Amino acid sequence: MDAVFDAAGQGALPDSITLRGGTTDRIITIADPTAADHGVTFSSSGTPTPEALAELARRATIGELRITVAETYPLTEAAQAQTRSATGHTRGKLILLP
Repeated sequence: MDAVFDAAGQGALPDSITLRGGTTDRIITIADPTAADHGVTFSSSGTPTPEALAELARRATIGELRITVAETYPLTEAAQAQTRSATGHTRGKLILLP
């Protein structure tokens, strides 16, 4: 598993750490306030810290983080992209292009 975003709450972090191969890097939770006990980042706003985002960007740049792109849309078709996203069946990111 490349990264974990926990929104499930208490009890999911030990399994998340196992799935990440025993490491807590690239695991963040918005639902488990015991995150610090596990060495995991807790974000009350659901947004990773600037440092965490910078690290993810660095890893993406060197190919350590794979991001699946489902579709790209010109910005003028943002409404169509939102409609597609709302289906819940998109596998990968929908990208809006300028």
